[in-house]
This record gives sequence, C-alpha cells and structure tokens, in this order.
Amino acid sequence: MDLLTDDDVRAILAPHADRRGAVGHLHDTGAIDQDTTTDLGALVVILCDAARFDDADQVVKVIGYAERVGERPPVKGWPNRA
Repeated sequence: MDLLTDDDVRAILAPHADRRGAVGHLHDTGAIDQDTTTDLGALVVILCDAARFDDADQVVKVIGYAERVGERPPVKGWPNRA
C-alpha cells in the first residue's frame, strides 16, 4: 500500500471538501478525530453507490492514512504541508 502524504490527502478529499463533519475538517485542517474514519467510510459508500469506484478506492487509502496517523488536533500549516 502506498503511503499518502498530507498533500495526497488534501488532493483526494478536495472534491469532497464541502462535506460537513470530519471529512471536510480533515481536508481543511488536517485534524483527525474519532469520527474521521466513520465519515470517510460513509463517503466510500456514497461513491460506490454512484459507481465512482476509483474515487472510493482513493478515499479508502485516506482511511488507512487516518488510522496510521491516529487522532490529532488541527495541524499548523496544514495547507502547505507536503
């Protein structure tokens, strides 16, 4: 499995950044909390229901990133981290 960079996470979530909750919060600030993987999983279901399987696969990779990193508060300088 490829390890995602912070920039990869922002790029994958950019089309979904307007979503409320943990998905938008991760995209905007880099914060990960107890709701992040649940909200990302719900997004995967939505994408699969819309037959957007490649997008869903990318979001699954973000779930792995969030699980690897663990909970964290907003990240200083998040929009510019690579």
